[in-house]
Amino acid sequence: MTNNPKIILICFFLFLESFTYAQKPVVYYFSEIGLTMYIPSDFNVIDAAKNEAINQHGQKLMEDANHMKVDVSETKTLIAARKSEKDYFNVTITPFDPKKDGSIDESNANVNRILFKTFHDKLPDAKIDTASGVKIVGGKSFSEFRLKILIRNTTMYMYLLSKLYKGYDLGISYLYTDEPTKEQIASTLDSFKFDK
Repeated sequence: MTNNPKIILICFFLFLESFTYAQKPVVYYFSEIGLTMYIPSDFNVIDAAKNEAINQHGQKLMEDANHMKVDVSETKTLIAARKSEKDYFNVTITPFDPKKDGSIDESNANVNRILFKTFHDKLPDAKIDTASGVKIVGGKSFSEFRLKILIRNTTMYMYLLSKLYKGYDLGISYLYTDEPTKEQIASTLDSFKFDK
């Protein structure tokens, strides 16, 4: 069992499900981690009930693909938003204590492996390339895992960012299929400001 399956669960099923919840664009503040940010106006924030349904469905598919039990009961979605069925953005937090949970780097590597296997098993016709690196968001250094997913005539780019911050594994994930959406997400990442 992975220590932190939250990114896999949310990313994979925001990718597969299609739904929206209309809301006017606003600035968001999350006191748990002291984060201020905004979502582009043509992204729609997903309501909590729909997000929970996606998480439950995603948990089952991830468990089936990886022959494992997953516990996401401590993961909290701060915000999840979609522009289309293939373009989304979200931020999650999961309590993480290295003394109890081990290395955040090992946890991230395990999440990345499980994510790749889940996509590989559930989208057998897709070609998936991966890469890892570091990305600076809001002046903070995040580990980055990138996937390029080619399926039929569509190319999708998925990013998973993770950082140990204020006792949480802070996760940022997003997926886009075109340059305008890529720029909108870049603008959202540029809007991140953490309290000092």
